[in-house]
Amino acid sequence: MKFFKRYRIITFLSALMLAAAVWGGYKVVSYLKNHEIMGTQSSEKTGDADSSKKVVNKPVDKSLIVFSNAPDKDSHEFIGSMHEFYNDTLCYGKLETADYTEQKDKANEILEDLKGITIKDENLAKDMEEIRTNAKKVANSDNRGAMKRLHRLFHDLDIYFNGYSYHEVFGITAFRGTE
Repeated sequence: MKFFKRYRIITFLSALMLAAAVWGGYKVVSYLKNHEIMGTQSSEKTGDADSSKKVVNKPVDKSLIVFSNAPDKDSHEFIGSMHEFYNDTLCYGKLETADYTEQKDKANEILEDLKGITIKDENLAKDMEEIRTNAKKVANSDNRGAMKRLHRLFHDLDIYFNGYSYHEVFGITAFRGTE
């Protein structure tokens, strides 16, 4: 009889812990999806109408960054596409298992794109220099910290530069990073 009583208590506690773990996992995934950490897109980015969100950031002038080697290159698209790349390859816990060759190729692409650019904002220039520094680290070695830093820089710049309603940022950019 004592055995069955213990068995019921252990079963009850196990079921309770399982329910708590499922509920906690659901809350974490919901939080990450709502905060674009897992690569979801805001309604403004996807074009869905959501009048409940107020605009937090206004898009900045595209002329703040001019690509000398590609004058028709769109600075908004550059920042947005880099952020999307890092969302796709590093989110959902993919940082430690990300394909280094793919990350190295993207770092070299960033370095090529940043050759000869003209930046008309001092703080944005600091951020681009930090991006260049971290891209060099990734191009030269399998540096997961630099990959993570690149993702966070492009995340914040994408929100500030492209003017998304979304306002959760890492606060690591010099360009509006302390607002």
